Amino acid sequence: MGLDQYIYISKENLTDDYYEHLGEAVYENDRLQYYDDSNVLTEIAYFRKSNWLHGYFDRLCEERTGHGIEDCEYFVFSKHDLHTLLEIARDVIATDSIAYAEDWLPPQSGFFFGSTAIDDYYFEDLQDFIDTMEQ
Repeated sequence: MGLDQYIYISKENLTDDYYEHLGEAVYENDRLQYYDDSNVLTEIAYFRKSNWLHGYFDRLCEERTGHGIEDCEYFVFSKHDLHTLLEIARDVIATDSIAYAEDWLPPQSGFFFGSTAIDDYYFEDLQDFIDTMEQ
């Protein structure tokens, strides 16, 4: 994860270390792409500079592996994990509360991540995530 964030679905169950061996990074149409020679992964979502999203998965990765997500690293999570995040995002939008957002999906600072304010842009980004995941 990093400035560009992708969510893929897998066509088969992945082993714990599968994501560490997923092929090489290449540029195509001025966009960094990661190719999987086995054609197991399908991209379902793309986000850019969603620092709250990076923070959420970084904390989840830390809980499960003992280290946060490195840039350009794959992290395997379940459909249940994604549904849980979607429900949290919906709750943050519904409450429209900065304190609630800070507790559940706080922005994470980082190199070139931009603002860490919980403002209209934060809530627009959150709504974009919800709309994309509901598709």
